[in-house]
Amino acid sequence: MNSMLKEIETFLSNSKYAINTKNRYKNLLIGFAKYLAYRTESTIEELHLLKIYDVYDMNDKFVAHRPLNTLLVDAFFNSLICKGFNMLRNNRDALTAFFYYLNRNYDFPNLMQEIQFNLNLFRPKSNKTTTLSNHDILKLIHCIVSESENLERDVLLFSLFFMTGSRISEITDLKVKNIYWEDNTIFFPKTKHNKSKITPLKSGLAMDIKKYCAFNNLQDENYLFELSQGQIRGLFYSYLNKAQLPKVKVHSLRHSFATTMVESGASILEVQQLLGHSDVITTKGYVHPNLVRNKNIIIQENDEIFHFVKKRLR
Repeated sequence: MNSMLKEIETFLSNSKYAINTKNRYKNLLIGFAKYLAYRTESTIEELHLLKIYDVYDMNDKFVAHRPLNTLLVDAFFNSLICKGFNMLRNNRDALTAFFYYLNRNYDFPNLMQEIQFNLNLFRPKSNKTTTLSNHDILKLIHCIVSESENLERDVLLFSLFFMTGSRISEITDLKVKNIYWEDNTIFFPKTKHNKSKITPLKSGLAMDIKKYCAFNNLQDENYLFELSQGQIRGLFYSYLNKAQLPKVKVHSLRHSFATTMVESGASILEVQQLLGHSDVITTKGYVHPNLVRNKNIIIQENDEIFHFVKKRLR
């Protein structure tokens, strides 16, 4: 095993995480390394996980090194309690991945499976709504149609969230060239886990996007929406507020999409593929029963809005 800094570098370079995840893990792991260096009175450059403790005999003569154990890892997490649950969780995720790598490559003990620190004790309790029901989404669409200052863009933007279950990063990175008009699909070359995926669109939606691109003179290399993730969140929160809906994250629309798909008869494996999850267990956590209301009822007002939007996109 090499020095800790070298192992962090190797771990990240060999991983398949998205660049944002790699950068986040790097910062967190460097923070952990600094903590260890402080506690062991060494420099971060000379830190080695197999040489954390020095053992001396009764004559104060050096005998051997001892590796990192759970005591310092537990102490590290205890030092982060004042920084809140998200900081604890992020460090848990980074260290879990790092120690898994060390275990697989060097048979180093996976200390994250042995520590006493219990993250769940610090999980905030909340009764807030985290997912919009179909009825809530209809109210949101009504609000967008009546309040938007850029109707075509905003309706198309949120329609893609509602109809594809895409991540916000996938939407902001979407280029015109990745929309296949004839196949009525979208190609996402790089998702959260650096994997590509193809997502089908509602019948005719690709051609509506094509008309939108033509109207706005968008070329193949242009992004479909010149909006940052922060700007999209701002729009979303603004519409939620105007529609008097609970404040939820944009990511919650993936949960609403998954729930609607399952309620409409799609299998959990099909939804897994659409969401781009590597594990079906994750997908199951996105499905919230009892969110769909009046499933088979046709609301004339909603049909009128749909046709109005279609006309604006033509």
